[in-house]
Amino acid sequence: MRRAVLGILAVLAGIPGAARAQPLPERDLPPALRPWSAWIRDEIPDRVCTAVGGSTICLWPGRLDLRLAAEGGTFTLEAYADRTLDLRLPGDEQRWPQDVRLDGRPAVVIDRENAPALRLPAGTHRIDGRFAWSHLPDSLPVPPRLALVDLAVSGRRVPQPRRDEAGLVWLRTEGESTATAESLRLQAFRRAVDGIPMWVETRLSLEVSGKAREIELTGALLPGTVVVAVSGGLPARVDESGRLRVQVRAGTFAVTVLARVEGKPDVLTRPPVVDPWPAREVWVFAANETLRQAELSGPQPVDPSRTDLPAEWRALPAFLVEPDGRLALKEVRRGEPEAPPDRVRLSREIWLDINGRGFTVRDTFSGALSRRAVSAGRSMARTSESFMRPNCRPSASAAPNSGPPMGVEPKLKLSPLTSSVFPAKTRISGAVTAPLKFTSNEPSSKRPRRPVSKLLLFSGSRSGFGATT
Repeated sequence: MRRAVLGILAVLAGIPGAARAQPLPERDLPPALRPWSAWIRDEIPDRVCTAVGGSTICLWPGRLDLRLAAEGGTFTLEAYADRTLDLRLPGDEQRWPQDVRLDGRPAVVIDRENAPALRLPAGTHRIDGRFAWSHLPDSLPVPPRLALVDLAVSGRRVPQPRRDEAGLVWLRTEGESTATAESLRLQAFRRAVDGIPMWVETRLSLEVSGKAREIELTGALLPGTVVVAVSGGLPARVDESGRLRVQVRAGTFAVTVLARVEGKPDVLTRPPVVDPWPAREVWVFAANETLRQAELSGPQPVDPSRTDLPAEWRALPAFLVEPDGRLALKEVRRGEPEAPPDRVRLSREIWLDINGRGFTVRDTFSGALSRRAVSAGRSMARTSESFMRPNCRPSASAAPNSGPPMGVEPKLKLSPLTSSVFPAKTRISGAVTAPLKFTSNEPSSKRPRRPVSKLLLFSGSRSGFGATT
């Protein structure tokens, strides 16, 4: 079997010395190898594709014919596929193709990365479809793989359709006038997030009217930052020179540019203002108290509620930054500040037995630890004596053979910044001639018994922790 499989691989892939050899047709395979061909092709589907320049090409699209008008349009495409694959169709989420047919039969259009696509079996095919809209759009997305495009708009043929690198086909000529004048209102907001590294998020609000076009914005990146991601409701990218290029259309949109600050900056400087970038920006600063405490100086503080900041940023300190403004950061302290004191509250309930010979005590501890994590282990067995009177015995929840009476089974570890309620039960039998109080258990018999300053707190029958009263 191994020799058969290796033989098929050699036949289907071609001999090593002929990197550009085409696959051998199945009809030319030896009869003993033909039953294995389907299995091998399933493992390496691109082996049935055509090899060009050391790489394989599985899809061979023909000419795309677009006939568009104000109320909609149609498209026709012929394509050849070496194997079953997904063919990207013209259009997008807003201009989704309708009534798509594959070789004259209705076909299902699927979503591939927010773009329409069609499952295409191997062979030669013809794809037809239509578009429906209320007015002619300024552009139509067309996959870059569909290089040959015949375009007719409102019955008039466009000899050389204008396209960009992403394949977008512009349906209006460059000098064609529109009913609405072109305008752009731009607002810029920045959020500096302290950390290692520091991040700067630039949020742009764009209000656009007029025809679809590409605009170039200088100032999206602060000096000393490196772009990490660009996102939003419009196609946008940052080119090699640091300028933001956005393909705008009529409407209101938001574009976000996330950048990383290099090094350990002590000042953030605004870049020079280049039209149409706004003269004023609003910045906010998100401190990281676990890392350090920093004092901010430079720009004028403003009330976030009186700005158009994103709602999730309005809880942060805001500043109005003028052209050439600088936000200075002065490090005051490294690490976390001193935590607030621990807070503990004790509530005690005592039930007298019917015969008057014992008590059942239920202590409920509540509070929060801020300074340290405390765990209860073997040491709790010794400390538990500090609040157990003579003749006291643990409740049924106590672990057997766990040393002196404890009342509960100690298994809780409480971390700082925890706020909870922990009940504990104690059984007191026999006559009690003195009031119950908390006392410390000193190792030396010369010292008098005195009130304790620490308690053990418990959760149910399986946990406990210590905290300052």
